[in-house]
Amino acid sequence: RLESDGRLQDVHVMGEVSNLVRHSSGHCYFTLKDAQAQLSCAMFRNVAVRYQDAMPRHGEQVVLRGEISLYPPRGSYQLIVRALAKAGQGDLHQKFIALRDRLKAEGLFEVVHKQKLPKFPRRIGIITSPTGAVIRDIVDTVRRRYPHLGLLLVPTKVQGEGAAESLVGALEKLQAVPGIDVILLARGGGSLEDLWCFNEEVVARAIYACSIPVISGVGHETDVTIADYVADKRAATPTAAAELAVPVAAEILAWLDDAVGQLRRNLRHFIENRQQLLDDYTFRLESRMLSLIAFQRQMLDGQEQALERNLEADFADRRRLLQELGEGLERAMSHSLEKTRHDLAMLEVQLLALDARKVLERGYSVSEVNGKRISQARQIKVGDTLTTHFHEGKAHSKVNKIQEKNE
Repeated sequence: RLESDGRLQDVHVMGEVSNLVRHSSGHCYFTLKDAQAQLSCAMFRNVAVRYQDAMPRHGEQVVLRGEISLYPPRGSYQLIVRALAKAGQGDLHQKFIALRDRLKAEGLFEVVHKQKLPKFPRRIGIITSPTGAVIRDIVDTVRRRYPHLGLLLVPTKVQGEGAAESLVGALEKLQAVPGIDVILLARGGGSLEDLWCFNEEVVARAIYACSIPVISGVGHETDVTIADYVADKRAATPTAAAELAVPVAAEILAWLDDAVGQLRRNLRHFIENRQQLLDDYTFRLESRMLSLIAFQRQMLDGQEQALERNLEADFADRRRLLQELGEGLERAMSHSLEKTRHDLAMLEVQLLALDARKVLERGYSVSEVNGKRISQARQIKVGDTLTTHFHEGKAHSKVNKIQEKNE
């Protein structure tokens, strides 16, 4: 399956836009071509709305980022566009591609070189600007999820001249500090030029050589840098990087998070394919109707009745299909929720078995002196007043004699 091939899920393609069609649903379809080849492209509404004021025109050069998928009705490949940039950034993009390919050929991106993140870090090093929202978001996220974790900030430049050297120096400083378990390399979003220090070769090699696991959280979700490829883990945003670095609050629900994520991805692909299929049918139907109006106007009355019957039958089939798919999805989700409730019920039973009140029900009691619990005879003295708690009620008694050893 294409969706399981990671190499095809994040690709960059540059070419000339042609045959751009904006559908009434908000989706855009066009062809990206050069002198040797062409590729069908689909930009769905949730992405197209971000570029409604910067949508490329016919003949413009663009750089697209997205994933390769198969469109079953036509049996053809297409690019699902996730991000778009005008080719005005082409020189930097070419430098990016050249360095990325060279470092990849050297093996710097290989999974075998990635260090595993510690499950329970004790201290985290942070490389970012000392001011702004990024450091505040990271600190707030870590404190919320893992309050007692130690944080060490190494302030650096994250843009402009000298920024690359500043990042390399920060990595070297943190490796010399004892007890640093993981490093967060972070900054907020920006243009390709703004983020360029994270695309410098010296930074990439410093990350690769770092003896401490590095998490890259640079820019927004659509921003990808060389640092992201080399880092041991890439996060979509600085906040996401902080979340990756600290333990999950409820590890027992991790399997559910994975299942939900997979379900969402599958559902997204399913919905997008069905949306594109419906758009294709609608587009062809509209073209057919225009042809009938233009060339067979004299047969309009008879054709209109036949067309209405065909439409009713076609939409009835689509409604039945969508209803069946919806019912199947509802059953699958119901089964998943039922299993989750069962697992939670089992955990509740286990927690109740550890409840201290259950111990008192079996005939045991707990004694205190002045609010302090007593476990040894030497903790009290003659004349002390003991408060003894039972499963139901409590009693007060005075100490007349103390025997420290069992006889």
